[in-house]
Amino acid sequence: FAARLEMPQDLLEFRLRNDRHRQIPIFAEASRGYEIQVSPEIEYRPTTQLQLSLSYRYSKIRRTRGEGLEEVIPEQYSTVNLPRVRLQYQFNKSLFVRAIAQWELEERAALVDPGSGAPLLIGGWPVPARSSGEFQGQFLLQYEPSPGTIFYIGYSGVREGRRSYDLAEMDPAEEGIFVKLSYLFRM
Repeated sequence: FAARLEMPQDLLEFRLRNDRHRQIPIFAEASRGYEIQVSPEIEYRPTTQLQLSLSYRYSKIRRTRGEGLEEVIPEQYSTVNLPRVRLQYQFNKSLFVRAIAQWELEERAALVDPGSGAPLLIGGWPVPARSSGEFQGQFLLQYEPSPGTIFYIGYSGVREGRRSYDLAEMDPAEEGIFVKLSYLFRM
């Protein structure tokens, strides 16, 4: 399912993608689940140079028993929220910058045996419920003075921790800076 609403002069666009209701496997428990997933996205282009995208993916998985969807039980297995912001600015034909911020917030119930409902044991211990959060930030500057000659510089950072939008509650996990230069020799 996809819906699209455009405003005059393509300033604002709304899309609803991946609206899904489906059976899926829960591999960690060797069982079946029923997923509901919704992914709205808004894209705003106030000028030909500036583009702002906001997207959100929501997924909820419930445990099921048997073959049919009528046997969806009210017990929740997991919930995932993925909000994302993307900002891009094109200074001129050869220079642009892009920044992306994305959170992944997840809650998962304790693992249980699909037949008996008893806690699943790994190494003799039950696997407890989990709640976690991750933030990814990226920045990219691209300069292309002529076809075949291109320069990139970028930064990427990942923070992990509690299920929260507050970055102070997350610890740095990965950071990196990269530089790439490509030049086309003409003969």
